[in-house]
Amino acid sequence: MANRLPFLTLPVKPLALLLAGAVLFAASSARAEPSPASTQTGRAPTGSGLASPEPQELVPRTRPTERKFYGWEILLTGEVAGLVTAAAVEVPVSRFTTPASTLFFLLGMPAYALSGPVSHWSHDDFTKGLVSFGANVVGVAVAGVIGGKLSCGHAGAPDGCGATGFFHGLSVAVVTVPLLDAFILGWENVPISDEASVPRERGTPSIVATPIVGVTPQGVTLGLSGRF
Repeated sequence: MANRLPFLTLPVKPLALLLAGAVLFAASSARAEPSPASTQTGRAPTGSGLASPEPQELVPRTRPTERKFYGWEILLTGEVAGLVTAAAVEVPVSRFTTPASTLFFLLGMPAYALSGPVSHWSHDDFTKGLVSFGANVVGVAVAGVIGGKLSCGHAGAPDGCGATGFFHGLSVAVVTVPLLDAFILGWENVPISDEASVPRERGTPSIVATPIVGVTPQGVTLGLSGRF
């Protein structure tokens, strides 16, 4: 009868419980550990393992503008009308005694009052137009009152000094107010076109050339035309 080697006898049930506990601990640790993508971005990874990009905020493009002077329109209309009105009042010895002075006054005053506002409104600035019209009316009224006070503010003032002084003040106002309107309010910001806003690189030539070929019975003519 063969001899049997003695085997080491281990308890089976405690060993199985220990192995099962180790497997459960490893599975729970793997499930609790966050992925690198979610750790870096703070967001859960998508199906491909990469975080989805955040939406970009759309910012409207602002076109550059340049400041332009359109007050010359007021100078050519309102200022000229003011000069005509002042001449109609100041040139004759007696006001409105000649048909010419009366006609020039009746034509000059409405043109003076409306030229500035119409110029502003044609440039899409309603507020400036209202300010211009108010300045035209108030300026004449205030200057006329001051002129009347100054004309009658001394001893021995003649009869009718109030009317005379009023029209002297009016003459000053119709010449002065359009100048102030043109040089203070006659400006606007105009958008620069895309082509003009892109500066050309220094040293970049701007040459456009077109070859010209002409065939005649006498021969062939070659030429070059363009912008250099």
